[in-house]
Amino acid sequence: MQRTEKYYEADAFRKTAEGRILAAENAKAGPRIALDGTVFYPEGGGQPADRGTLTLADGTVLHVLDVHESEGVLWHTVGRGGCGSDRSHRLGMAL
Repeated sequence: MQRTEKYYEADAFRKTAEGRILAAENAKAGPRIALDGTVFYPEGGGQPADRGTLTLADGTVLHVLDVHESEGVLWHTVGRGGCGSDRSHRLGMAL
């Protein structure tokens, strides 16, 4: 899978973006989504992960509860209720 582009590295104050879902899966902590790019900073080095919302193209709002990085991919754990796996969805991100 391609690595997630980290928009916050170029602009630490950026709070919104659009992206594409690369993968979605159910994990032990709940449903999680990998995106092609993100403004959400992952948990690490004693710093908690950013929280916020992901809005799917159909208007569905998913609450981002946690973000972790694994092999260059940032996984966004979202609130229960499913995360859909249609990779063609465009979504908006806001902290």
